[in-house]
Amino acid sequence: MKFSYCIVFCFSILTSFNLLIQSLKLGVEFELKF
Repeated sequence: MKFSYCIVFCFSILTSFNLLIQSLKLGVEFELKF
């Protein structure tokens, strides 16, 4: 039970980290256009 909870926790961290990287990439592209 605790092992599956750890997997979900790690997966949520990876997902939020991936979204953060994507938003940073979009922000950089947006700044480069102007």
